[in-house]
Amino acid sequence: IGLFAAAFSTFLGFFVMWIFRMKDLKHSFPINVDAVHFSVYLLIGIAISIVTIWSSNLVDFIIAFVALIFFFFDNRNIIKYILSVFKQKLGKH
Repeated sequence: IGLFAAAFSTFLGFFVMWIFRMKDLKHSFPINVDAVHFSVYLLIGIAISIVTIWSSNLVDFIIAFVALIFFFFDNRNIIKYILSVFKQKLGKH
């Protein structure tokens, strides 16, 4: 449990620091975080982390591939915008 305890304590420390920074910066640099999406993704991330401890490499690869698909699906509008900006920048030269 030694390495897992160190990883968990590091995560917890960064998470608490992030919460305090969000509260400190909410007046000068407001960032909106959807609590429902954040909580769901946080729980899924924790579950995946726990599952990968005791699973084979094949299962880890499948989980990573599914996570990549969900990432692209959830961020498709941002990815489209970034690609359009790149196309505009490359088209000007």
